[in-house]
Amino acid sequence: SQHTIQFRVPTLVVAQGTPAHQDRVIVCELYSMLRNRRFNRTHHSTLQNLWFESHYDEAEQRRCGKALGPVGKYRVRRKYPPPATICDGPQPSFCFDERVRETLAASFSRSQYPTAQ
Repeated sequence: SQHTIQFRVPTLVVAQGTPAHQDRVIVCELYSMLRNRRFNRTHHSTLQNLWFESHYDEAEQRRCGKALGPVGKYRVRRKYPPPATICDGPQPSFCFDERVRETLAASFSRSQYPTAQ
């Protein structure tokens, strides 16, 4: 098929992926490739930008071409985090883990008002 993407060099992924936002088949293949292949760390930031820009474009198309604002882009990034193959480490979590939540709940049940103790 004319839409088949076969790249050996990540630079070609970026070069070919940028205009591919218009074609859904190519975008799906691009996402699949980014999820399933390992890339050199030097390309991670460029590939992450490509990942997010593709998802931003899809979200704008769903909104009938209306541009995304900062909040809309934040929501897209939360909904579609980049795959581990193009990340340098674990995704940051801004939520408390279970142990901390249990400690906070126990403390709050003892006293609703904080003390210096």
